[in-house]
Amino acid sequence: STWRQEVLDKFLLFGSVHCRSHSLAFRLFLELGLLPLLEREALVLAPRLKLVMELLLQAAESPDARVVLLAWRSLVLLLCGSLRPRAGRYMADLLLRLALGYLTFVASSPPPGLDLDAQGDAHVDSDGAAGCPDAFVSPVVAAMTAAEWRHAVRL
Repeated sequence: STWRQEVLDKFLLFGSVHCRSHSLAFRLFLELGLLPLLEREALVLAPRLKLVMELLLQAAESPDARVVLLAWRSLVLLLCGSLRPRAGRYMADLLLRLALGYLTFVASSPPPGLDLDAQGDAHVDSDGAAGCPDAFVSPVVAAMTAAEWRHAVRL
């Protein structure tokens, strides 16, 4: 058991320190390391739940949409799995981050390279530039395709 905790500590340290500074490495750490561990052996992470939650909550605010998706998938596993009672203590923080993420999406301009007509349909500009170059664009919106943006506008 002590050996297992030492390995887990080294694993989490590796992911949070060494992988965190490189987007691809961190995404692989989440996708091939932490997410499968949460799916198969979530109870192993119980003693380090605070560290895992901090790591995932910070990842949920990443400018890389794929990292955000992996972080939220991991958070869902924590909230719906065997660690649900303990993970529920972080619900207020989760709801706040979710609300702020939604608000940045609502306040965002269209993705770069799209021009909108009166119905909200997206068209690519001839020069590939967005309508206003200084406008705020959420990282989630920046990763959207024209079809995804049309769907979001209709909602």
